[in-house]
Amino acid sequence: MSERQESTVKNFSFIITILAVIASLGGIFGNIYRDDPWSTAQLIGQDVATILISVFLIFVAVSTNLKAKFIQAGVLAYFIYTYLTYAFGPKLNPLFLVYVAIIPLSILAFVFALIQIYRLLIKEESHWTFRIASLYLLAMGLMLSLLWLFDIYSYLIGEPFLKNPGGAPYQEIYALDLGIVVPACFYGGIQLLRRKQSGYIISAIMLVKSATMGLALISMTIAVYLQGYELEGVLVILWAIITVAGLILSLLLLRRFQLTPGKR
Repeated sequence: MSERQESTVKNFSFIITILAVIASLGGIFGNIYRDDPWSTAQLIGQDVATILISVFLIFVAVSTNLKAKFIQAGVLAYFIYTYLTYAFGPKLNPLFLVYVAIIPLSILAFVFALIQIYRLLIKEESHWTFRIASLYLLAMGLMLSLLWLFDIYSYLIGEPFLKNPGGAPYQEIYALDLGIVVPACFYGGIQLLRRKQSGYIISAIMLVKSATMGLALISMTIAVYLQGYELEGVLVILWAIITVAGLILSLLLLRRFQLTPGKR
């Protein structure tokens, strides 16, 4: 069963990559988006990042290193998150059904990858990396909570905190971040402090997810700037910190893992 699941994850990863590249190239060159110019620029920026992340998914999918499974799960989490936002955020466009196809494939591949990871026996070397990674995830969860709760409140009273040139609130982002990302950050961070197996797994996945999302946010911000909007330097710096911190902490965390195949 394990070999079948591993083959399924690998095959699904290849299909996801092909579909994501098609969707991204269509978004960049196909003039398919029917949204306002600011939102369109953001979507194109994320498409550029998604192509890079898609190529990376192939490399981790074919890797035989057990630690690559954590990275693969984190990258798959990026695809789930991204194409849920594409399915519910932008106006209907010709690639909508491609987004819809990527979502279940990514979810199934993620679930099978998670099952494989939970079968591994994880031993760790006590190190400061775990405390730093835990604090980073807790800080990330707190930052997103405060940011989106305040933004929701500001929209409800008619004075938007984050001025979206497109005019609409980020409802799909509110739902995904407050409903999934924030709880995962808090739970992973707390369980990592307690040295629990679930903490190792969720923390590693969320750190990879934050690195990929940070890269996408940088690309989106630059794309918006290239369309003539003001460059928000503070945001670029923040996204860069999130990307680099997520990448470095995930690699440091995985480096401290001692993995052996288990039968759980």
